[in-house]
Parts: sequence; structure tokens; C-alpha cells
Amino acid sequence: MLDSILKTDRREFEAEVRESAIPVVVEFRADWCDHCQELEPVLDELADTYEGTIRTMTVDIDDESRLANDYHIAAIPTFIGFHHGNMLKRISGELGAEALEELFEYLANLPHVSS
Repeated sequence: MLDSILKTDRREFEAEVRESAIPVVVEFRADWCDHCQELEPVLDELADTYEGTIRTMTVDIDDESRLANDYHIAAIPTFIGFHHGNMLKRISGELGAEALEELFEYLANLPHVSS
């Protein structure tokens, strides 16, 4: 993963995600998830493209099962878009690159978000 994607945990989630001044995309994933691995290059590219406009983070559900439970993660990967601490959009499962691109576009086009 690129430096523009940060790994977060329950302890840092509040400050890094919920209190962020810019939108945040959080990927709930696991190392053993093949589809997570397949989407990694797409996520890397989007994180790099939107760096400074959208913060991109990952949560390992095996390490952070309580946090995954808090957000009712039933399938991985699950991507959640947050803005001003509010969960705005959620996509999960066997999704394609287009769905992930649409999530980033949606967040980038929110009011007060500039590229």
C-alpha cells in the first residue's frame, strides 16, 4: 500500500476518521481476503489521486473485530465514506473498481470539498 493509505485501529478511529476535516474512505478488510487484494491497486491509485482531498484508511477486521462489529461489517471488503463524522455511503462485497471510483467521486463532490 502507498503512504497515502493509513491503517487505523479502534483507538485512533475517532480522531482519524470521525473528527477529520476532510472526507474519509475506510476499507474494512483482511489479509486473507482475495477480493481485498485484487482491489488494492485500485484503492492505491484512488488514494494517491485524491490525497489531500479525501483521507483513505484501512481497518483489519481480524485485528479490530470490535470496530468491525460497531459498523456491522458482514462482508469484506466493505468501504464506508465518512464526512464530518457521519457515515454517508457504504459499499461492500464483490464490487468492481467502478463502484469504488464512484464512492471517491461522490465524496470529492460534496460541498466544501475541493481537489
